[in-house]
Amino acid sequence: MSRTLSQSDLKLLWYKSGGRCAVCRKELSLASNGGIIGEMAHIVAHSDNGPRPDSDSKMSNRDSYENLILLCPTHHTEIDQDVNNWPVDRIMRIKKEHENWVHDALSAPIDSSSSCASSKCLFVLSGPSGAGKDVLIHRLIRRLESNRHSATNLRRFTTREPRPDEISNTPFTYLSYNEFMKRVNMKEIGCVHTSLGHTYGCDHHFSEESPPSTAIFYSMRAYNFLPEIKREAESVMMNVRNILVLADNDSIRSRILMRSASSRDKLERIETSLNELSWLKMNEDFKETFFDKIVDNSDMSRLRETEEEIYKYVIYTLDEISELRTWWSSRTRRFT
Repeated sequence: MSRTLSQSDLKLLWYKSGGRCAVCRKELSLASNGGIIGEMAHIVAHSDNGPRPDSDSKMSNRDSYENLILLCPTHHTEIDQDVNNWPVDRIMRIKKEHENWVHDALSAPIDSSSSCASSKCLFVLSGPSGAGKDVLIHRLIRRLESNRHSATNLRRFTTREPRPDEISNTPFTYLSYNEFMKRVNMKEIGCVHTSLGHTYGCDHHFSEESPPSTAIFYSMRAYNFLPEIKREAESVMMNVRNILVLADNDSIRSRILMRSASSRDKLERIETSLNELSWLKMNEDFKETFFDKIVDNSDMSRLRETEEEIYKYVIYTLDEISELRTWWSSRTRRFT
């Protein structure tokens, strides 16, 4: 079969991919010698003798944009050599997710001052109770601000009573159930979920008052609601990164037992958290697919290291979004 890659399909692929590898998001625009280093890989093999041949595919033109993905040379080689780990449906999903990410990152005007929402990023720290999510968020915000970066904690709402150690510096606003639901109906609270008999939610407006290039943090235990908060944030052109914070069983127990909650509440949380850890261990595919970064915060000696790891990731992500939007702005006319 001869290859007939049309210029229109190639331009569309580069345009929708933002000039980046769909797997690692490395910029592919130019090599040191001035040449293009991006590679246009076939998802369904170009011929029946190639990797991922699909005799059932109804695709009439395997050289079309729909069957191409933009990759760096390293990942092009990897997906073609390890076909069992890179089936057609996985590559299609990665292509779609990457193009959605590019679109969301670049939708707001570069020179907008008040509507520059796409330069903000919501970092959702998920993990079982006792993994240290809120401690990490508090330290990350303090460190970012000390280094002149804009950072904030997304407002959180709950129907549970405050614990004695949460009187000051708490991320929560405590409401009665009726007041909570009233604010939900007024669309002030979004992503409503229940945990251990209490209702939780977050600021539906995703901190509209925060300035551009802001790192916004939120912690959440209910993994099944992560897609919902991602959809809500992306609907207002905000980038989202999901970070999974894990800890071992002993760390989980000791941290929860140190809290000022009742013994019953502690035991319930320990049981729930250990069940979550077991579920996560049995669902490695979910972990690797859904989360953008996974960190281990098993004991106090790891806290500084974990903080440093997430901090570097946050800075890298904010820089990446800024660079990508600048790249898009300078090249939009070339690809349209």
